[in-house]
Amino acid sequence: MPTCTSCNHILPPEAFIYKNKSYKTCAKCKTSRAKKKNSEKAADTNSEKASIEIITIDEISDYISNMLDGLEYDTALFSTFYIKLDKIILNAVGVDVRVMAKLIIDEIEEGDDFK
Repeated sequence: MPTCTSCNHILPPEAFIYKNKSYKTCAKCKTSRAKKKNSEKAADTNSEKASIEIITIDEISDYISNMLDGLEYDTALFSTFYIKLDKIILNAVGVDVRVMAKLIIDEIEEGDDFK
């Protein structure tokens, strides 16, 4: 009797028929793989349709705090946002990515009273 290349179970030959074709992977593994692939596609589609918010650097802390309010334990969180920088900040920071990252981190820590 053949062995499934996915789950390594020894199964009868009819267990390897999926959509009228014979495979080295059993139909149960093929089905669960197809379901997983479809759910990943759905998640990608949903995230692509999610709105991307534009916030100022002063709003970062409140924005993140509002996202976290009411979350339950072991909950996934997905968010995409752009930070709008005004001329004053751009002139102060320039093109130094480290300074920009530090500025963002400082803003989050200040809003959270975390140091």
